[in-house]
Amino acid sequence: MPEIILAQAREFLDRISQEDKVAVIHHDDADGFVSGILLYDWCREKGAEVQQFTFSVGDSQQEIINKLKHFNKVLFSDLALGLVSDILNYVKDKKVLYIDHHQKDVEIPESILEYRTKSSVSTSKSVYSIIRGKKWLEIVSELADAGYSYPENKEKIDKFSKERGINPEEVKEKFYFRIDLFLVYFHKDFDKSFDILDKIQDYDELDILDRYADEVKKELNYFIKNYENKKEKLGFVNYYYFEPKFPIKSRVTTDISFKYLNETFVFAISQENNKVNISARNQSGDFNCVKILKKATEGLEGANAGGHFKAAGALISKEDLGKFKENLVKLSIVVLKNPE
Repeated sequence: MPEIILAQAREFLDRISQEDKVAVIHHDDADGFVSGILLYDWCREKGAEVQQFTFSVGDSQQEIINKLKHFNKVLFSDLALGLVSDILNYVKDKKVLYIDHHQKDVEIPESILEYRTKSSVSTSKSVYSIIRGKKWLEIVSELADAGYSYPENKEKIDKFSKERGINPEEVKEKFYFRIDLFLVYFHKDFDKSFDILDKIQDYDELDILDRYADEVKKELNYFIKNYENKKEKLGFVNYYYFEPKFPIKSRVTTDISFKYLNETFVFAISQENNKVNISARNQSGDFNCVKILKKATEGLEGANAGGHFKAAGALISKEDLGKFKENLVKLSIVVLKNPE
């Protein structure tokens, strides 16, 4: 089915009832959790039987598939198509709504309703605009996935900061980065983090997250400083490999790439399952990060890549890291320069 408009997405969600068994599958970052919580709460209010599943890069699609048999409706939020293509094919005969804002890298089954927005509109912002929800989640949806860097979100963020008597930078720290770090702390128990966040009713209750977020922040600051001494120049790319205790990839890559807006970065992060998680960043938008990672992972068995022009991700086997670095050196600026 072709991509749908907001009103059609709302109609699908309005039809959820107590007769339905709904699975909500969302990404593991703040945007994924906020959109997941909004959809989960909506289904509960409709009286449906609902269960949420957090999906991370590198997770087994088959494990999720094995749990979806008895659900008649499935909601996806903030998941790049390439990451969940097997799951989408499995559920194509169910009633499915897929909401996302990543670059479209593979085709979606025709039977699935697809509501897609541009990169600057976070998935949680799309979901909030459709069904609303707890008020504190609205500002997080404006900030999510670097939404604070886009001019179209600035008016609402500035208005909120004035109402709260704090500056926009404090808004980012208090209402987005704090949640981001909290989720990192619970990276091995996302069900617990979902439960804690879902129970928060108001802005002022976010203080309970600090005991977890502060521990992660210490490690984050260490690796941001370590980057300056350990980075490598591979062709036109700044490359940095690190092995953190917590999965702090997103914050490290975001902080460094926004510090050097015109530079292109590839970060490699060791994982426990003999895999390496890759992130590419170019905040100027001069280079297509999805193309960078697709080219750099060509010929690597089991590798996958997807994401946005400015921010993309990939997963490779650790034994392929040397070849991956060789591919980075060979990247053609001419091929990758145009983001179209």
